[in-house]
Amino acid sequence: MRKRVLTLLLALTMCLGLCAPAMASEVSGNVPTKKEVEAMFPMSWDMPLGFGNAYLKQETDLRDLDKNPVSCSGYFMTTQTVTLTILNQAASEEFGVVFAFQAFENDGTGVYNALKDWGTDFDKQEGYLSLLATDPSIDIPIGGDEFAGRDVIIMMYMLIGFFPKDGEKVMYNEVFFFKPGMVTVTPIPETPEVSTDPVTAAPTASTVLVNGEKKAFDAYNIEGSNYFKLRDLAYVLNGTDKQFEVGWDAAANAISLTSGKAYTAAGGEMAAQESPAQAEAVRSSSKILLDGAEVALTAYTINGNNYFKLRDLGQAFDFGVGWDGEAQTISIDTSTGYTAE
Repeated sequence: MRKRVLTLLLALTMCLGLCAPAMASEVSGNVPTKKEVEAMFPMSWDMPLGFGNAYLKQETDLRDLDKNPVSCSGYFMTTQTVTLTILNQAASEEFGVVFAFQAFENDGTGVYNALKDWGTDFDKQEGYLSLLATDPSIDIPIGGDEFAGRDVIIMMYMLIGFFPKDGEKVMYNEVFFFKPGMVTVTPIPETPEVSTDPVTAAPTASTVLVNGEKKAFDAYNIEGSNYFKLRDLAYVLNGTDKQFEVGWDAAANAISLTSGKAYTAAGGEMAAQESPAQAEAVRSSSKILLDGAEVALTAYTINGNNYFKLRDLGQAFDFGVGWDGEAQTISIDTSTGYTAE
């Protein structure tokens, strides 16, 4: 099966010529759609910045080795080296994935030309990576010291093949572009000893607007900052460009946040209190992971629920947070990016 998958995937990849993606049509029946297949191979990286926040939508002039244009409408800004991790959740020998690569360098005029000596060489069958049924995951390094100080864009071509024993064979492909060296990560300083002494949390009396629509949140003000129930905010932002998933790892005592992923309701979201009163708030001792990387966000536990500082979440997921003092109104806007106070 391994040889069969690789042979077929590589043959199609060579036919496509590593240019703009040619999408297979989605089919019905027992054959999964492109969306269903992509969900079987979730991707993360070791950079404390979500995929959505790292993406720059910008038409870029790329040329392949024959000087033909390569479609590129945007790219992910990354650190000098970033490692992608693709999980294999297909749990089936009917799937196989091949990854091919090409680097493009700015010639000084804004045109990025393909580098001849870097990338996947299909004539020699070198430079590609594969993720097959027996592989639980694959780590793919992007960038590296060889590109330090150079204006380079790296293209990763991901081709997923579905080969049922009986039935129609299909392939789905996706192209990703990365620009290394555009993000600098500041190491998280040693966390100071956090006081476990309770503080007073007063119910937030301000009106809250989400994309212009009034919402009744169960929110508190602690020492001058507004704190919102984490799952309430995830629930309200679900379906927008700034949606995020919330998970809990009891063994690791960690709250996981995944940007761009649809939120799974746990029940009880947006159940605002009829007569909210002051409450005791204790700093949360849980780790907080954003897209797999630990981040420092201020959170409190109030009546068994996690409340996060609204502006911390706005910065983490890049949504707008505003304050109208005259109208006593807090605004949350997913159509704009975060702006610091």
